[in-house]
Amino acid sequence: MGIKSTIVDHFNNKPTTVVECEENVNKLAVATTPLKRFLNKTLMFTNPIYGNALNIDASIIGEDTIIYAGNEVQWTPTAISGIWDFTSTTYVYTNTYSIDATDTINGDIAQLYSGGLFVVNDDVISGSIYITTWNQQQEKHVEIYGYNTETDQIVGNVINIDSYISTTTLNQWQTFNIPTFEALDILGKEIDSIRIGTVNLGGAPPNYHIDDINLLATTGAGPLRYEIRPNSNTWLHVQTLSITMVSEYIPIMENATIPNIPYNGLIGVPLINGIEYQRTLEGEIEFTYNLKNMIEFIAMPNCHISSSGYDGNFTWVKIDYPLGEPFILKDEFDDFIRFTLFDDLSSLQMFRIIAQAYEERRFDNFKNREVQKRC
Repeated sequence: MGIKSTIVDHFNNKPTTVVECEENVNKLAVATTPLKRFLNKTLMFTNPIYGNALNIDASIIGEDTIIYAGNEVQWTPTAISGIWDFTSTTYVYTNTYSIDATDTINGDIAQLYSGGLFVVNDDVISGSIYITTWNQQQEKHVEIYGYNTETDQIVGNVINIDSYISTTTLNQWQTFNIPTFEALDILGKEIDSIRIGTVNLGGAPPNYHIDDINLLATTGAGPLRYEIRPNSNTWLHVQTLSITMVSEYIPIMENATIPNIPYNGLIGVPLINGIEYQRTLEGEIEFTYNLKNMIEFIAMPNCHISSSGYDGNFTWVKIDYPLGEPFILKDEFDDFIRFTLFDDLSSLQMFRIIAQAYEERRFDNFKNREVQKRC
């Protein structure tokens, strides 16, 4: 004879329920969920040296090692595989020529050869890319990496240039700046070449031109990274980004009905290289956008100037960027949202970026009755 027993919750004394299944077998229905607590948070994007101040000289202009710049002194270009035009005049960023990759397919590689092995001492590899078509439905990339032809080996990491620009921005030049240490991992290592490759895993291949590729030994403080990341054992649900800038700029025009806020800079401050906005999703770069002027901030979905003013000397502008569905940064994947500066922004009186978010605490002790009561 069986003993009647009941499974009861330790805290609220509620019993479990048995479900009659179609297979004529009674089963205990079980569903579990992690304990979650939520805390509203306002977070500043910060840099470990400069804190929350983005009005810093983050310029990267320094001594150039010209790799490819049209008809100027450059490394020797060759096609390892595929069809590459190294003297294209169709779209040119600087001087006379650019590298035309519109006829390349998956696996095609171009090489830029320096003439001999040397140790990389430059901080950044920079360049410009012009995309004419990019099928967003299938995976595709433009790769760049260091190479040693004597050992026939890749040096460092293979990096996707498309992780540093916007692949939805077509028919205009976009600048990319990739650190040689953290990203490419060629700083202090021997290379004699830079290689560029087309990756296409379905559909039409990307059509693009590349120009003005340089190694930069930076003399400014940049590039400077300002980030937010989730705390340990949490997920961060980011809802809104708010950007505030103040400049000694006169926005008043006689007989004007709207403020004189220029679109091609940050209230009077021009950007040469831009501000790189980047976020990750479960450890992978999910979105990158290079912002060079006010209109590119405003062009992002739902982004708008929420308030502005002028006190007779200084103009201030606040831009709000609601993200629609919250963007989730997960601690276990080391996710982040990052703004990287490459220009001199010290003429701004103030420049701050703030995130409104709520923190999901996922691993509180389930046995702690006081914690459960609060939830």
